[in-house]
Amino acid sequence: MQECDLADGNRLDEARALMLAGQLEGAIPLDRPELTGVEDAFFARDNSTGEAVGVAVYYLPEGFDHLWLDILYVVPRCRRQLIGSALVDAVMRVAKHRGFPKVEFGTMLTNETMQRFARHEGFDKGVVYMSKATA
Repeated sequence: MQECDLADGNRLDEARALMLAGQLEGAIPLDRPELTGVEDAFFARDNSTGEAVGVAVYYLPEGFDHLWLDILYVVPRCRRQLIGSALVDAVMRVAKHRGFPKVEFGTMLTNETMQRFARHEGFDKGVVYMSKATA
């Protein structure tokens, strides 16, 4: 795993590309705000090509006492190889090292794959956020 500050423009572009792949797949909402570069991330890379095949983007929300796992995405051809678990483990180690009691994340209600993965990784079901457009 490679930890990166997304203020590095090249790493930010890689994270945005993986986020877009997740959006096109339907795993990440299309209307999700862009990454800004204030986030941190871990990348999983293909050993032979160096290509980024997975990403865990995280940050500390202002006023909270935990890390927020903003994006967790692994390209389909690399799934079921424990890459997602390794990315989550890396973020958990950062949280523990920084003294945070937990890591939280959100996912779409329709993303049952992520919900199963999260339960498998030991995450508890938390709050369900709902929204309604004003227009």
